[in-house]
Amino acid sequence: TDSYVAKIGDMGIARVIDPDCHHTQLGNVKFMPPEFFHDKYNEKLDIFTFGLTLNELFTETSHDFIFSQHKIQLRKQSPIFTELIARCLANNPECRPTAIEIEKTLTLYDHGFRNYTTKMSN
Repeated sequence: TDSYVAKIGDMGIARVIDPDCHHTQLGNVKFMPPEFFHDKYNEKLDIFTFGLTLNELFTETSHDFIFSQHKIQLRKQSPIFTELIARCLANNPECRPTAIEIEKTLTLYDHGFRNYTTKMSN
């Protein structure tokens, strides 16, 4: 937005997850987590792609995808949100944070940043 507030949206492609039914692939294979290639994925796939997107946003570089191994390789690691990005990119989907945990983490960063900038301007 004009006030630099990021919004998350589904662009009209979100659906209720049926764990027994896989759907037509949407998205780029280069952004898919390891479990995608074994047809064992869930909402943690979105967390993985979010981590890749954050890293690209802060490094201004894309990542490499090793097709033969179905794995990503970061060209550069972001100095911003390093721990959050690493958690989002965990190979084990169960080790990735939930969307709610990500929101809480980003809210903490936002509050810290606002407190810091307020103190600096006084």
